[in-house]
Amino acid sequence: MKVFFFIVCETPLMNSLLYLMVISLFKVVNTSRSFLSVSNPVVNEPSNDDQHFSYSKVDEKEEKIPSKQNDYYEKLELRRQEMIKIQEEKRREAERKIVERLARDNKDLIEIEKNFNVLREKNTKKNEIKTNKDGDRTYTPEDYVYKRFPYRNPINYLN
Repeated sequence: MKVFFFIVCETPLMNSLLYLMVISLFKVVNTSRSFLSVSNPVVNEPSNDDQHFSYSKVDEKEEKIPSKQNDYYEKLELRRQEMIKIQEEKRREAERKIVERLARDNKDLIEIEKNFNVLREKNTKKNEIKTNKDGDRTYTPEDYVYKRFPYRNPINYLN
């Protein structure tokens, strides 16, 4: 703790920062004391008649806005609505393009899957072990070639 205090307080930069923090703390305390020292102010509560009168004044002020400003704000509102419509159209167009692309990709995937299934069927028929009626394996000339030269067997490459 002493080392930390020494490092913080003995370096010139930290010393000046610490000094500024202490001064600002005293200023905050003094201002809060001045607010606290004020006696309880008396709150003037307007009567119901005054409230209605003040509301009518506010309504009159709102009606006194010049028509040029109203036109300006109406134009701004119309422009904002047009921008919103344009953004909605762009969003719909982007969504439509995405859906079309996904449909195209889906068609491609379906074609690839069909081709893969056809190839799988060909390979399973090709690699079936042929047996005779007794259940003994019958060898084809390809089997003898693969036994003698196993590197030519395409199944060995898959394993």
